Amino acid sequence: MSVTRREFLRISAATAASIAALNESSKAFISFKKFKRPKRVLFLMTDQHRPQAMGINSDPYARTPALDQLASAGIYFNRAYCQCPLCVPSRNAMMQGCPSHTTGVWANSNYSHTDLKSYTQIMRENGMTAALYGKLHIFGRDEIDWDIKNGLWKYSLWRHFEEPDDLENYRISSDPPKDNSPSVYTKEAHFEYQVKERTIQFMRDNMDKSWFIQCSFLKPHGPYMPPKENWDEFEGVNFQLPQYPADDLDDAHPYLSSEGEVPPDDEKNDRMRAYYAGLKFSDDMFKEVLDEVDRLGIREDTLIVYVSDHGEMLGCHHKWGKMNFFEESVRVPIIMSMPGLIPQGKRSEELVELIDLFPTFMDMLKFDTPENVQGKSLLPYLIGESNSHRSFVRSEMQYWGWGKAVMHFDGRFKVIYEPELDSVDMYDLQNDPLEITNISDNPAYQDMIQQVVDSIKKWSKIDTRDTLWGAK
Repeated sequence: MSVTRREFLRISAATAASIAALNESSKAFISFKKFKRPKRVLFLMTDQHRPQAMGINSDPYARTPALDQLASAGIYFNRAYCQCPLCVPSRNAMMQGCPSHTTGVWANSNYSHTDLKSYTQIMRENGMTAALYGKLHIFGRDEIDWDIKNGLWKYSLWRHFEEPDDLENYRISSDPPKDNSPSVYTKEAHFEYQVKERTIQFMRDNMDKSWFIQCSFLKPHGPYMPPKENWDEFEGVNFQLPQYPADDLDDAHPYLSSEGEVPPDDEKNDRMRAYYAGLKFSDDMFKEVLDEVDRLGIREDTLIVYVSDHGEMLGCHHKWGKMNFFEESVRVPIIMSMPGLIPQGKRSEELVELIDLFPTFMDMLKFDTPENVQGKSLLPYLIGESNSHRSFVRSEMQYWGWGKAVMHFDGRFKVIYEPELDSVDMYDLQNDPLEITNISDNPAYQDMIQQVVDSIKKWSKIDTRDTLWGAK
């Protein structure tokens, strides 16, 4: 058995309660022109959180009670997608409201352009204080985007490897730090704990002011070394690797078939344990932040948003990490909550992109959205003036060595086009939800594929900074 009977009953009960809350019918909301404007925005973020790994999505290993409760107090978007399944490009696209071919950011080493405005830049121009605590992973824009920026990198897990002497006061084991194992330091030495502490202190000091806070964690991203108490929560759990055919990727093109950074076979169970324990630690820290919002009495006029920048394969399709267009990598969780503005207990299957957050923030705060922003505001959908959002979503990825690829997904068919190879993959997620069979050679779909490819080519030349797509 993968879990004990007691554990199974605990998970099942929590999951059933969360799903029931999310499926409650939402109230009718007031008109677009009269909605309640938030005074503050609390933006919670993790790195590499696959949305499947949540209690509300019936994952047998996920323990995310704080996020599940936040979803039951707001809306959970079950089909949200990042613009690029890689940290820096995804985060730039989200903050600037544009896809990667417009931001010009394709790799984790790229610096950002400063002529594209971010949503925090506009918030600052309109009198809000923008404070960042934790991971940003956007380079070259700090002075225009933030009033306060505290990366707290002394506490990052990479520093646990590189400069452990800085953390000797927190050490609880003489063992050296090691991936896929419990941390040798107390939870106070961890990035998420310190980010949580600074976020809470800022809220206490500024509870009467108008602000945007990004409380941004690294976990469940590696290095995979959760605090020991969270590691111990999963004692005795036998994590089951996802089962896929041995030849699953034989019909996939190179940008889908690479396996990523695969852990050794004897550490795969521990990698999954460390991932879920790190996620639980992040959830614990979010709970403290959300509890403080309630203690301060500011929940009623604070918009709370939770997102991640991309997902994690965690063994699906025999792959680990991200950087591909399978659902586990390219899909992300989005939760939004604010009493009186956002319906409570709603689970949405509408297609959403991370760049949609920019115009949504602007509309909610009643600020003007820059013309170059390509996201679509969610506000009409949230307040009931529209019953749909997008007809398709797109994501892009640079694969060094063979070019870029673009995903186009309409809610059923996923087409992945690679222009330099002039190749296409296609999956029917209605009949093949695990994306096992590439149907791009099926004669019945050739006209559809051509229409999508032609559309991608036109779209990829809109406001492009990319010579591959025809930038000047």
